[in-house]
Amino acid sequence: MIEFFFDCSSPWTYLAFHNIQPLAKELGAEISWRPILVGGIFNTINPSVYASRETPVPAKVNYQKKDMADCGDKDISKDDVLNEICKTVGVDPAKFFAGISEQATKDQLKANTDEVMVRGGFGSPTIFIDQTDMYFGNDRMPLIREALQRRKASAA
Repeated sequence: MIEFFFDCSSPWTYLAFHNIQPLAKELGAEISWRPILVGGIFNTINPSVYASRETPVPAKVNYQKKDMADCGDKDISKDDVLNEICKTVGVDPAKFFAGISEQATKDQLKANTDEVMVRGGFGSPTIFIDQTDMYFGNDRMPLIREALQRRKASAA
């Protein structure tokens, strides 16, 4: 089982969506999608993110812009982009936007956020294999692949 804790405000999470799904399918693993509020994590246990944004390293910022342009062509922080994506995947945009503003949805986000922090998470995406083996970030997919392959081999 893969638990995928995510906040779509993270561009790295968006990229990880595209990498984790084929990996899970290939290795026969199920994904439990666990949305979180990464801002809550930053406010609670990882405020260094805000400090690095206040005094960014120019070369790193330039590289991140290039990296994003190389990987993604839509800004998913924009409602009109989300509206377009909903239509593309067959989701009613009105129901989507209504659903994300419901109190029960917000309560579940808070609970998921608290849970991932208790389990050692500090950002998005945070990925767990078999509940305790934690990985952080899109760039950890090769390690996740190896972990899933090991588990598959040991189960055989």
